[in-house]
Amino acid sequence: MSETTGKPNGRPPIYTPDLAIQAERLCRDLGATNVDLAKFFGVTERTIYQWQTDHLEFSHALKAKKVSNERVERALYERAIGYSAPDTKILANPQDPENPIIVDTVKHYAPETAACVVWLANRDPDNWRRDPGATEAADSVAESLSELAKRLPD
Repeated sequence: MSETTGKPNGRPPIYTPDLAIQAERLCRDLGATNVDLAKFFGVTERTIYQWQTDHLEFSHALKAKKVSNERVERALYERAIGYSAPDTKILANPQDPENPIIVDTVKHYAPETAACVVWLANRDPDNWRRDPGATEAADSVAESLSELAKRLPD
């Protein structure tokens, strides 16, 4: 409140409980991040964090991000091990060219090496980090730079 006018300072808050419902849908169905939500609602990312703190229903709504993460995790896992999915084939009908033959089938997808690497690098990083020598190389460079620094004149 302004001491001189007795009116509140700043812009009025735009938060309403309906925003929590929208945020939940955006997070669950589209995998929205806090940056995405801020753009969608026309506010800053800081405002999104503030709404999480100030409004319990908004904080709970953003837990729907976990649903999206789990869906992606499951899809990555399936790509890594291979999977089967229903499919439909449409074939030309030699007896009746106007009416194609529609056949429901099952399509098999082979395991994908890149998905395996991503999965293992994230789930078992001690054994599957992308560049196991990276930390040793960084340590070696740091030691070399330290030695060079010692030789520089004061």
